[in-house]
Amino acid sequence: MRFQTTIENLFLTGHDLVTVGIAGALTAGMLTAHAVLGYGVADMVIYKRNLFEDLMALEHQNEEQE
Repeated sequence: MRFQTTIENLFLTGHDLVTVGIAGALTAGMLTAHAVLGYGVADMVIYKRNLFEDLMALEHQNEEQE
């Protein structure tokens, strides 16, 4: 099952996409957020980017600007 659907801007998430239970729901939420923001396998594997580090860097950047 994929996170993105054939309907434009409609993404799926939940424990059914990865595995059953709370851990599956958390993992699916993280992977769906990556898909919504356009992170691909190359971003995560080759460029070593991930959502959490980018958000932390953005927060740090905003604090410096204030």
